[in-house]
Amino acid sequence: MADQQQEEKEYTCSVWSAFDEMQLCFTVVPQVKHYYRYGTFRNCSEALENFKFCASMKGKPRAEAQRLIKEREEAKYDKKIHDRSSKAVWTLRSQPPPNFPPPV
Repeated sequence: MADQQQEEKEYTCSVWSAFDEMQLCFTVVPQVKHYYRYGTFRNCSEALENFKFCASMKGKPRAEAQRLIKEREEAKYDKKIHDRSSKAVWTLRSQPPPNFPPPV
């Protein structure tokens, strides 16, 4: 039954949603959050590529667009699973750092 539901799932790509996601990527709060978690600013090229991809799907036949969107979503899911998490940045200390707490 799960296979039947997966086969019936319709894959869509909204240009407006992709545009909103791209615009949100460049705002301050997500950039600061990414810098805090990973130590670098967020690269928004993925959001830009997603917007371009969704825009390019508008001219394709429905079946081909469904196939391409499904392949792209599966690739994004695999990448998400294999990328490191934000927890890998921090190291757990067994003791406080030297000179802690600082003298007043």
